[in-house]
Amino acid sequence: MLVVDRMLPKRDGLSIISELRSKGDDTPALILSALGQVDDRVTGLRAGGDDYLTKPYAFSELLARVEILGRRKGGRDQETVYRVGDLELDRLSHEVRRAGQQIPLQPREYRLLEYLMKNAGQVVTRTMLLEHVWDYHFDPQTNVIDVHISRLRSKIEKDFDESLLRTVRGAGYMMKAGGDGSMIRLRAMLSTTAVQLSALYLGLFALCAVALVFYVTSISVGMQHERIQAVIGSELRIIGGAYRSNGIAGLVRSIERRARQPGGNLYAIASPTGELIAGNIAAIAPGVLDAEGWTASPFRYERLGDTASDDHQALAQVVFLPNGMRLMVGRDIGEREQARGLVRQALVTALAIMFAGALGIWFFVGRRALKRIDHMSEASKKILAGDLSQRLPVNGSGDEFDRLSLSLNTMLGRIERLNEGLRQVSDNIAHDLKTPLTRLRNRAEAALASDGGPEAQQQALEQMIADSDQLIRTFNALLMISRVEAGSSTARMSQVDLSGLASDAAELYEPVAEEEGISLTSDIASGLTISGNRELLAQALSNLIDNAIKYVGDGDAPTINIRLAREKGMLRLSVIDNGPGIPADRREDVVKRFVRLDESRSKPGTGLGLSLVQAVAALHGGSLELTDATPGAEINPGLAATMALPGKT
Repeated sequence: MLVVDRMLPKRDGLSIISELRSKGDDTPALILSALGQVDDRVTGLRAGGDDYLTKPYAFSELLARVEILGRRKGGRDQETVYRVGDLELDRLSHEVRRAGQQIPLQPREYRLLEYLMKNAGQVVTRTMLLEHVWDYHFDPQTNVIDVHISRLRSKIEKDFDESLLRTVRGAGYMMKAGGDGSMIRLRAMLSTTAVQLSALYLGLFALCAVALVFYVTSISVGMQHERIQAVIGSELRIIGGAYRSNGIAGLVRSIERRARQPGGNLYAIASPTGELIAGNIAAIAPGVLDAEGWTASPFRYERLGDTASDDHQALAQVVFLPNGMRLMVGRDIGEREQARGLVRQALVTALAIMFAGALGIWFFVGRRALKRIDHMSEASKKILAGDLSQRLPVNGSGDEFDRLSLSLNTMLGRIERLNEGLRQVSDNIAHDLKTPLTRLRNRAEAALASDGGPEAQQQALEQMIADSDQLIRTFNALLMISRVEAGSSTARMSQVDLSGLASDAAELYEPVAEEEGISLTSDIASGLTISGNRELLAQALSNLIDNAIKYVGDGDAPTINIRLAREKGMLRLSVIDNGPGIPADRREDVVKRFVRLDESRSKPGTGLGLSLVQAVAALHGGSLELTDATPGAEINPGLAATMALPGKT
């Protein structure tokens, strides 16, 4: 099996495959490449590749394709009959039967079922079905495969209890006999991150709990063992005193008296042959009295008055007397073993409860996560199909799925607005660019057909140059807006004296305004600076002033005021006029490309000025605000176009 990348460091991967094929080497070859166009795929397959997978890819799909190629090499292509459970497909007669019942299929349905049965037991992705059944080397981004699978499933499973064609969520489909799809769903749920993390936490907690319980148990047993030894030693000292004072008779009396006392102590006197003479023990395990000292391990015994069902264990110390008799003093350890058993039972019960609870949590969390992912996948399919108004579902829980959905929805909203803007731009380009191009062509034709001499031709050329300059300005504005929105100018950021820049602009446009009969004034605070691009800021301010001069109107005493001030931590650079202003319901439109309120296009301009201003403001972390200069005025409310920019104190 070969997995070959087309774009290798020193040679094309396709040349390697072609060379192998020319030498008769038919090793299956899977091509991996970022070149995913139809022509690229066809070229790769014709070069000798057995399969073609584009980057980026899911590892599960790569593994499935490798396994299928491996089985294909193993000779399954030579089989004439495919069987999955009680479903049988005869490749020679093109007949499909299930449980002996013939199932009529359309040719495409037959090919679909043949491919699925050929790869039975393996996940087959939708892309693989498109490639091998329909010979489509691209994803049409629709649910066409799901529809065909649904129709095929209705035919081969309609009157049968067992489901053979199963859907593997998020992966594809699988033909497999035996049971239902519950194991597949369970495996899918167990593969989720939430369930795996839960299993890891449960395992770690259970391990720590078991270690802690065994540690506590061992400590407790050790302490009880030491306590038993201390009690037995104390008893031996008391009994030894009686033996030294009164001999064997005193020893026996002391043993009998203590044996009658309640408690867990054990006493016994035995003959040299091991026969019990006195004490509270009826029988003892063989060999216990044969060695002097502590018993090596707990031993079994019977107390006087015990029934056959009673079972006791004890630890003891054996002492050999000078006359050969044996003295044993011990302690029953039933309480210790009972405590150990209770601890073990408690541990097993706790672990069982934890395991049952973990299974419930796994089922709930895993199923919920899969359902959320399914909903997101369905919404994504609709979006890929072209419905950009769709949004990923948000349930308001604030979990990681919600945060991801909110981020992607914001991105989708931005994409939708850009697409809408693109459609509007296309419409406006048809008007704003086609008209001057047509005029340019007409003037060229007129100049060629004119007999007015060199002077008329020169005039026509000058007009054509003017039209060309207007087109160039339009394209330059479009390029500048695109570069600003892409952030390509951020590398040229520096400290800009915004006060000086505004003063220079006022000085630059004052003669122009004066020629138009407009009074241009300025109210600029000194010493205000900003981190930005001086050329872009100057271009944006020039656009605002130029718009104000063009649209302030011919009313009484038209005025324009350039104002710069710091308000609430923001630098507000405004161009304010007393003209007709912009209606409130059109202010969102005028910042779009090629949108002009002058529908007749009688005034010079491209409709890109405010778009550029908005892009420059956004690049500097600010915004463009359009408001009435005189709020509430019915006639000539004016316009206040303000760039609100962040500025350091």
